[in-house]
Amino acid sequence: MKLTKTKLKQIIREEVERRLLNEEPSDYYKDYKSGAISFEEYQQAMDNYKQGSVRSSNKNPYTEYTDEQITAVKNALAARGREPSGFLLSMLRKLNTGRRLNGLEISILKNILSETDPESANLF
Repeated sequence: MKLTKTKLKQIIREEVERRLLNEEPSDYYKDYKSGAISFEEYQQAMDNYKQGSVRSSNKNPYTEYTDEQITAVKNALAARGREPSGFLLSMLRKLNTGRRLNGLEISILKNILSETDPESANLF
């Protein structure tokens, strides 16, 4: 199995988040005393813990898509006829549930939509 740099970064990020979610105030204090974090970082971690969030920049993975965007993907699926694209089905599922699309998904989606309706590609 080939482990790419991107995949390795993702694994490390997930592990760090998992460990951060399990930390308690005593862990922050130990980190501060050992010199792993500064006093300001310790105070910030304590404030975040008291507010109920571990990370200060907690990105929301959900967003709202317009009916026009969803219709554009449905039209692209219909234009494919009997051979529906697994990618388009996946994107439609994400749009319907409000999951945020990443940059690569948006780029591919724009390319596919521009084949059937160039104006609909500008919706994303």
